[in-house]
Amino acid sequence: MTAPALFEPPLLTRLRAADRILVAGAGGGFDVYAGLPIALALRAAGKEVHLANLSFSHLYGLDTDVWLAPDVAAIRPDTRSAERYFPERTLARWLRLHGMPDTVWAFASVGVRPLRTAYRALTDHLGVDAVLLVDGGTDILMRGDEAGLGTPEEDMASLAAVAGLAHLPTRLVACFGFGVDAYHGVNHALVLENLAALDRAGGYLGAFSLPRESREGALYLDAVEHARASCPEHPSIVHGSVAAALRGEFGDVRFTERTKGGELFVNPLMTLWFGVTVEALAARHLYLDRIERTVLMRQISSVVEEFRDELPAQRPPRVFPH
Repeated sequence: MTAPALFEPPLLTRLRAADRILVAGAGGGFDVYAGLPIALALRAAGKEVHLANLSFSHLYGLDTDVWLAPDVAAIRPDTRSAERYFPERTLARWLRLHGMPDTVWAFASVGVRPLRTAYRALTDHLGVDAVLLVDGGTDILMRGDEAGLGTPEEDMASLAAVAGLAHLPTRLVACFGFGVDAYHGVNHALVLENLAALDRAGGYLGAFSLPRESREGALYLDAVEHARASCPEHPSIVHGSVAAALRGEFGDVRFTERTKGGELFVNPLMTLWFGVTVEALAARHLYLDRIERTVLMRQISSVVEEFRDELPAQRPPRVFPH
């Protein structure tokens, strides 16, 4: 591996070396939007880029012709579904509005074994040589002994699934929306501690921000607003926060009733991506091996609870010293 250059973050250097890239939301919901600007930039650089997401929608009522393999479906703007909350179709419709390739692949919300099988089927079908898992927030960086883990089940299923695809030459993780997971109990001083440990292990790939006035920044804001208008009863807290930060707003910014009763801290750090390698992140994780044989998502929840009960102590929250 060549030494990184100052003018380009190492995560982007590795992605630019790939030819066909799958950008996949790791944690469900609107997570895939956390990778949309990177995907757009890679396409503009001449790369073949595909989008996917672990889905919170009920996929099993979809028409049979959308299924590539069990637990992975091709979602297009006209895919029929009775569900109004369907982020993958919402993104597909936005992509069509902008004249872009408009298939978004949806993974079912399942355990590690079937999810890895679905990832293998999709990556083989697309012929990709790189996978970028994207997390809206930073809870994918939690190793398991922190005082608060956020919502780990889907992130850990995705991480474990892709960690098992050792034949792929490039497997990366990018987190977007630093600070958002405080809403779910994550302590971000511990996030920084984890990133430092990943750096010592050679797995940290730097941080970089999304410029508001870039083409990708403008399109990201447009996509987030389109998603909010498409599903106003359930807007994304993560991307509402990041979009507010990208517009230069600060502090307790209100954009949805979903955040009432809590205090937000919208700030410029939310527009940063933090990059790490899948290999380093998986190697430092404390219970990832325990979820290897899971078939259902609820089995992962049980494993997390059992692991947490066995801990002699949790790493306590820390405050920023400055």
